[in-house]
Amino acid sequence: MTFKKIISGSAFVLSSMFSISLIGQGEANIWYMGQEIGLDFSTDPPTLIDGLSSVGMDGKDAELESFSTISNSNGEFLFGVAGKDIYSADLVKRGVLPDGSNYHLAQGSQIIKIPGSTNEYYIISVPMGNSGSCTSPAPSYTKVTVSGTSGNNISISPSQHFTHSNVSGGQMILPVTDNNGNPTGEHWIIFHGVNNNEFHIYKMDFNGNINFEKKISDGPDASVANCGLSTGDVAVMLKSNGCYNQFVMNYGNNVSLFDFDAENGDVLFKNSTGPINEAYGVEFSPSGKNVYISTGTFLAATKIYKIPVTPGGTGSSLGSATEIGTPWGTKRGGSMQLAPDGKIYVGGFSSWGDWYNTKAYIGTISDPDGAGVFDPTAIELDDPKHLGMGMPTFMTSLVSNVLKIAPTNACVGEDANFEYSLTGLENTPPERSWKFFDSPSTAVSPIGTSSDKDAVFNWSSSGTKAVTLEVKDACGRSKHDTIYVEIENFCVPNATIDYSSCPNPLLTGVDGL
Repeated sequence: MTFKKIISGSAFVLSSMFSISLIGQGEANIWYMGQEIGLDFSTDPPTLIDGLSSVGMDGKDAELESFSTISNSNGEFLFGVAGKDIYSADLVKRGVLPDGSNYHLAQGSQIIKIPGSTNEYYIISVPMGNSGSCTSPAPSYTKVTVSGTSGNNISISPSQHFTHSNVSGGQMILPVTDNNGNPTGEHWIIFHGVNNNEFHIYKMDFNGNINFEKKISDGPDASVANCGLSTGDVAVMLKSNGCYNQFVMNYGNNVSLFDFDAENGDVLFKNSTGPINEAYGVEFSPSGKNVYISTGTFLAATKIYKIPVTPGGTGSSLGSATEIGTPWGTKRGGSMQLAPDGKIYVGGFSSWGDWYNTKAYIGTISDPDGAGVFDPTAIELDDPKHLGMGMPTFMTSLVSNVLKIAPTNACVGEDANFEYSLTGLENTPPERSWKFFDSPSTAVSPIGTSSDKDAVFNWSSSGTKAVTLEVKDACGRSKHDTIYVEIENFCVPNATIDYSSCPNPLLTGVDGL
């Protein structure tokens, strides 16, 4: 007996898959820190990768702070900084930063693309202070020009100095915004003075020029007490929320909250909370609902705290600190850095003398806008390697409220299902706009739209398509993402199975084979 059977499309996976290309969003994808440690956030969870093997240790007791990296919009590593050293895409040291920059400055460097340029960046670096005094050289900016994503892909220009000296070890870079809170493309660069309560505020314009704007005195002093340390470093840590309208400052045993006017650069002190002994690492949740603190640098036990920001946004106050966990690092709590996956990553270490015989871990805080769940051993490092206290420092705008459309499978005539993630909270009520295009160009009119959280679309022809999404975040700003979709023809064969050749039935008449 002979009959016909429709073969399931799953038997023809090769002809029914489509490929996805993510556009942008990748500048903070590659992290390097510690001794030979790297993370690649193009995967979820991030992939542990080889790091910088030639990082100078300053002796085996080094804290290994002051890391910064930058990738292109596709997530390909361009260059980075470890301590005072500048590394190219092939992880080879190509230059050094000026004025004693080294591995003992938690926010010693930060990388920013020069406005209007496609391949020019500044490394903003703060120097070590002079031992036993309350002075330091002025911070510096070093221009790096990038050509390609492999080998010795950078050229480094001579460093230039900011106009004001005597700053602490902290720094912060924030977008300049218009009166609707949307970034204009320019940037604020902010330092804090030593032995005073002064903020030094600079503005980087569209041509990459850096001009001193104002000095504002507000909030607690970065006092003289710590200037007598052998390093001369005053350890101030500065971090902003994802709306750029608030920031926190760690110093000593207190955490202080400030409102920030990202349109004109004004600073307004709100309140401090503490004592939190030896407050060190600090980070906002993506939407600014909570602040997290790591402690322990010399005498105090290492702990992780969560502090609510009430009610949220400008005019808020810091609440009381609640302990949410104990870091893996028992000697020193480490820096904190928000990542593109919406989690906060935490450094630290447990041994001064024999770190190379000790297993090490990177901790994470999941759901930081909500419950804030701390896992001290989230990522186990491959070999006993020295993590130190440092996480790479990134501009808040590269990691907070990042929108990404998730890839999916589809083919001609089938529904394509689209989901997305936002490393923060959406506006209330939600505002979403999906657009579906019949070509790679989003300049033409879309052939379909949706406002659903999880959108569905069906293409009737093969080829390269485009999908865009616009979502309002909790700050009221529009966030965008775009993917390209290659839709292939779906093969629906009409097969005849001849069972007369039993026990080996003959399959004939399959289209496309």
